Amino acid sequence: EMFHTLETLIEHNMNMAEAARHLHYHYNTLRYRLAKLERLLGPFSTSTPVAIQVGVALQINEMQKILATRPT
Repeated sequence: EMFHTLETLIEHNMNMAEAARHLHYHYNTLRYRLAKLERLLGPFSTSTPVAIQVGVALQINEMQKILATRPT
């Protein structure tokens, strides 16, 4: 679920209110999850280099999912 929270935050350009509505979470629940994610990944909501690293990691993960479903 934390991974889905991270993806949703990024999809909504770190807009906490929009992301909370999309996830059907209370705003404070999303703030708690963001704090937990930032303890794990670094301050991606305030640091551009960290945000870029997280974004690239998400893209790599998405590409791996696509490649895993392709027939060989």
